[in-house]
Parts: sequence; C-alpha cells; structure tokens
Amino acid sequence: MKMTKLLIAAFAILSITINCTSAQEFKSGSIEIDANLKNIDVSAKADFGNFKSEMISEYNVSDKEVDNLYFGVKMSPAEIFFALEIGRITGKSLDNVIRVYKANRNQGWGVIAKNLGIKPGSKEFHALKGQTKAKATKGKKGHSGKSNRKGKGNGKKKNQ
Repeated sequence: MKMTKLLIAAFAILSITINCTSAQEFKSGSIEIDANLKNIDVSAKADFGNFKSEMISEYNVSDKEVDNLYFGVKMSPAEIFFALEIGRITGKSLDNVIRVYKANRNQGWGVIAKNLGIKPGSKEFHALKGQTKAKATKGKKGHSGKSNRKGKGNGKKKNQ
C-alpha cells in the first residue's frame, strides 16, 4: 500500500515537472527561434553539465555565473544561451542583458532583444537566429552544418 502511494506521488511530481518545463514560452517573435530554443532546452536539461561546460568555454563566463543564472535568476538553459549570445552580438555586458531580461521577462525575448538593440530583420537578428539554429542542431545526425553534397547527383557516381 505504501509503495502504491509512493509511486502515485512520484508520478504526480513527474507529470507536474514535465508540464512546467514543456510550457516554456520564449516569445522571441520568430517561430523558428522559439522551436530551436525549445530544442536547446531539451538537450541541455538532459546533460546540464556538458551544456554548462560549453557556455563557460564559448562565452568566457565562470561556473558561478552560469549557476547564478540557472539557480538564482531561474533562467532555463536556452535562456542562458540566448542571453550570452545576445551579449556577444551586441557587445553588451552579461549584467546589462540580465537587467533588461529581469525587467522584461514576461514580455519575452523579442522585446528583450529589441531593448538591447537587436531589431527584427537586422544583421544582428539574423546572426542571433543563425547561432540559435547552429546550437539547436549541434551534434544531431544530419545537421553538422557542413554538406558533403557536390551538386544534383548528391555525390553518387553513375553506373558506367
């Protein structure tokens, strides 16, 4: 009987956790960016240690800074990536990006990016979109970013 109650409680907690994490809305203003951010979140949550190491090495931030964003500011992994990437593209400090994030988090990343100088359709916007796609597809089969194809024949030799 105790085991049944324990299993039911565990299932309820798991269901709530899954619903809360899948309900993350980024509101970037781009369906493609939002989908890529969701993919980043899923893979980062599956291996947060690796994600954290990548953020530390790619953006020259400390372990403590990433932990503060995740545990203190309560940002999702995708939001951490996005904040760091916006800072890199705009040249703004992480503190500045986080200040704007805290003031506008309910309005979404589209408003946050715009307030930090990234206008829709601008070269900075396209750079952000490209980096988000690259991060979301990194390591996925068929999405290495490089093509081995040589043209219409897809590299296949014709029978002679």
